[in-house]
Amino acid sequence: MSRYNTYARQLDAAFKTARDEYAEAYSSLEQARQADTDAKAWKPNDNEEDKRLRIATAALELNKADAAFKIAEARIWPEFDAKCKELRKELEKDVQKNSLANPDAIDANALELLKSGALTVEDYYSFAERYESNATMLRVISKYALDASENADDTKDAAALRILSNNCKTGMGTVLRAWNELEGVASYCSGRGGISRTAIDPTYIISMGKWWEELTGQAIENF
Repeated sequence: MSRYNTYARQLDAAFKTARDEYAEAYSSLEQARQADTDAKAWKPNDNEEDKRLRIATAALELNKADAAFKIAEARIWPEFDAKCKELRKELEKDVQKNSLANPDAIDANALELLKSGALTVEDYYSFAERYESNATMLRVISKYALDASENADDTKDAAALRILSNNCKTGMGTVLRAWNELEGVASYCSGRGGISRTAIDPTYIISMGKWWEELTGQAIENF
């Protein structure tokens, strides 16, 4: 657990609120649909007037529930997406504040190795993993990885070094990458990952939401 864990906790709470509110709204609609079906069924001692009234009342309640669900459906996930953006913006500011260069954070031995030009692509990635919580070292690694990419003979090595340099250049390390992964799981568990929003059945969204705790529990705990 890092100093930024509160952001993951807030994302977790926001997702659960959206998921549960969506499921509750759809449950109300399903209950109204069932009541509408039941109202049309024959009952002992039925008379025409009672049946018409029962059917009309159920139809009215169904229309209300349908309208309420459409409003909820149009609001819930956009509100969640907005909350995600807000949390990410705050997280970026917080991480950036803690990523200012610090001379005391420099590992002299590692710096000498970086300067030597003798490191492999695997070495650079190993360094980035070792210093993932050291913003200053990550920025240094970014600089030397970029330099190495310009002198690499192998195209794949050059590309890998440029990617690493880009990942490390802000000094934010794995924090934002971990956040991106959580947002990706949120999209998946809201039933919207890679699928056109208008084509999704509500029952699919509800079924996907049940995977959230299993897929994110450890990641949120360790964030």
